[in-house]
Amino acid sequence: MSTISNQIIIDSEFRDLIPPLTVDERKGLEADILAEGCLDSLKVWETELGNILIDGHNRKSICDAHGFPYEAESIPGLESREDVKRWIIQHQRHRRNLNEAQRAMLAEILATMDKGNPHRGQDKLNAQNCAFNSQSEVAEQFNVSRRSVQYARKVRELGIPALAQMVTAGQVSVSAAAEVAKLPEDQQREIVAGGVEAIQEASRQMHRKQDTENYPEENSVSIEQVESEPAPIPQMPEEDILFCAHCGNPAKAVKDFDIFQGVRYYVICQNEDCSMQTPLRKKREEVIEIWNRRQ
Repeated sequence: MSTISNQIIIDSEFRDLIPPLTVDERKGLEADILAEGCLDSLKVWETELGNILIDGHNRKSICDAHGFPYEAESIPGLESREDVKRWIIQHQRHRRNLNEAQRAMLAEILATMDKGNPHRGQDKLNAQNCAFNSQSEVAEQFNVSRRSVQYARKVRELGIPALAQMVTAGQVSVSAAAEVAKLPEDQQREIVAGGVEAIQEASRQMHRKQDTENYPEENSVSIEQVESEPAPIPQMPEEDILFCAHCGNPAKAVKDFDIFQGVRYYVICQNEDCSMQTPLRKKREEVIEIWNRRQ
């Protein structure tokens, strides 16, 4: 381990794999470094081009800004960029309190990579037999659902970079972003420019549009039905509604009224960042049954 000041290379691909600190986290880290110095060494990948930084980007930035020294430590056993990316992702999983969306985005990257060759360097046949991580495997490692990993893939494959960056930063749920990612790029840019609330609202509207298209016969009500007083509906306790399988938060049944559609119900997750909800139905117990069946 040696003190290095000007010889570290910043690789944008490696840097952008790491979910950014929040404003408060960055301020807290800066306060700690100003008070005690940089206690943790930076981690680098030694290459012929030089020492490439793979952990400690925020610490280096703060130290450089204040003229503080820092130490750098080389991580052994990294022979390729794929090795480095695996190390970064696993290291972040163990170190950071990431939310569900951020974990899903990291898990999705890992699902596109092989597991690494345990017999590296022995022969070419072994090098060709590296198994790939399944979505189920990485979902379990990162404590997210397989569906969340699938949402993350949609965001990366279809979403504009700014949308993916908001998910990686933990600003918006991966499920809401996956809905917006289905739209043309010009519409995505317009929605993303409106911020988190615009993304959440667009996701909710898309869910309701899909419900209308999937269940057209249940979205039309006669004038007689609207004018008549709805029959009493048996009430079920909220505790009969299962927790959301997507984010783990409680859900609730909501009564909706439209002058043309009449009284209908749906169940929605109480987490504002989660866009999971049922289609609209005329009976409260029916939407609860649909919700519980999906969990």
